[in-house]
Amino acid sequence: EGVTVGPHSVIGDHVVIGTHSRIGANTTIESGAILGAWCHIHSNVYVSGYVTAGDRCEIKPQSAIGTEGFGFAPDSKGLHHRIPHYGRLILGDDVSIGSNVNIDRGTFDSVKVGSGTKIDNHCHIAHNNNLGENCLLTAGFISAGSTNIGDRCAFGGRSSVNGHINITNDCVFSYPTTVHNDVNKPGQYGGFPLMSRVESIK
Repeated sequence: EGVTVGPHSVIGDHVVIGTHSRIGANTTIESGAILGAWCHIHSNVYVSGYVTAGDRCEIKPQSAIGTEGFGFAPDSKGLHHRIPHYGRLILGDDVSIGSNVNIDRGTFDSVKVGSGTKIDNHCHIAHNNNLGENCLLTAGFISAGSTNIGDRCAFGGRSSVNGHINITNDCVFSYPTTVHNDVNKPGQYGGFPLMSRVESIK
């Protein structure tokens, strides 16, 4: 009920679109994707069939979500062989995704973006990441694979997080920051190497 679909969009088989959602022009939603109610998928968006989104999610133009991650296994001759990704991407409620954002799905397990999290333009979230609830990721944020970020974390523009990193709840990272080790204590951080703002003032 109340769903609108713009011209030249492609909706795959067995896609579920919740009530009052809007799909812009030239958007592709692949087979099996599930979108909640009151979602707004703008024009020129790609949504993989491996995506499940909650209610009131927004995805702005030129973004691609649920794509296969960058995974290759080298053999003894130095040739690189693609690693298939069978996991999913799950968005909670009220997730906002800006323009030119790429979010990969998991290799085997699901990638999760928590409810209320907002992602600015030109961000990349690699495979096997998990983002907590009510996080803020500003423009140019990049995260390598297998990273876990807690609830209510905020990242200044062009911040980056190394792979296989765990960040606890309630952390704020200034522009531009590189997180290269686990962060186990809530607080404000910045710089490279990473330093708490309390330490930098001292």
